[in-house]
Amino acid sequence: MGAWGPAIFSDDTASDIREEYRAAIANGASAEAAREKILASYTPRADDPNYAAVVWLALALTEWNLGRLEDRVRDAAVQTIDSGAALAPWLGTTSEKPRRIVLAKARETLLGPPPAAKTPRRETESVIDWQKGELVVYKLKSGDNIVLHAQGLSADQGGPYTLFECLDWRGPDLPNDDALQSLPYARPTPSYISSLHPNFLPHLDDHLAHMSRINLVGLKPRALKARFRPLRQLRPPVVDRHNNVQHAAHFDLYLERVFGWS
Repeated sequence: MGAWGPAIFSDDTASDIREEYRAAIANGASAEAAREKILASYTPRADDPNYAAVVWLALALTEWNLGRLEDRVRDAAVQTIDSGAALAPWLGTTSEKPRRIVLAKARETLLGPPPAAKTPRRETESVIDWQKGELVVYKLKSGDNIVLHAQGLSADQGGPYTLFECLDWRGPDLPNDDALQSLPYARPTPSYISSLHPNFLPHLDDHLAHMSRINLVGLKPRALKARFRPLRQLRPPVVDRHNNVQHAAHFDLYLERVFGWS
C-alpha cells in the first residue's frame, strides 16, 4: 500500500519496521541484533533516497521510543530530513505542509534525550475458534454493529490470527439471513480516498479492493467476549488476496478512518 498520509508511520514499510523491531526486542533480541535484522530486510539504498528516508526515520523513531537509539541511525535519519529526501514525495501536494510539521517534530525528537530503555510486551496469541466463512458481528464503540466475514487463519511468531473481510453494512439491528449472504464488501469513503498520497492514484482500484480484508492481531479473550459475536452462519470465502494487518487495539480507528464507521 505504501504511504497513506504525511505521518512517519502512515506508511506500510515504516509500520512493518516498527512492528518487527518491537517484536524482536519483546522476544529477547539485543538492540544491535534487532537493528541489523531490520537493516538487512529493509536495506536503505543510496539510489532510492525516498525509500531510504522511510527506513531510517522509522527505525530511528522506534529505537528512540524504546530508549535504544543508536547514533548512526539517528544521524542517518536526521540527514534524510536535512537533505529534503524525506519531504520530496510530498512537494506540491496538499500534504506538504503537514509533512513539514511532522518532519520538524521528528528532527526535534531525535536530537533530544531519549526515554529510559523499555521492553514492549510480547504479543498475546489470539484465541479464536471461528470457521472459515463464518459471519461474526463486531460491536463498535458507538454501539452499532458491523458484520465481519472470517476468511481463515494466518500465523507468525505471535500466534494465529484471523483474516476478516468487512461487509458493507452498519446498524443497530442485523439484516436478515438472505441479506447477509448478499452484502458486498466494504469500500473506503470518498474522504479517505481523497486523503491518499498521489502515488497511489495509478493503482487506486487495486488498492481499494483490498481495504476490506483485515489480518486482525492481538485479540484477547476479554475482547472476544465483549465485542465479537459469531452468528454460526457460513458464507463462501472469497479468493485469497493481500490483507491489511491491524492490531485489535486500533481496529476501531481503522474502521473509522477508512470506512467512516464510528
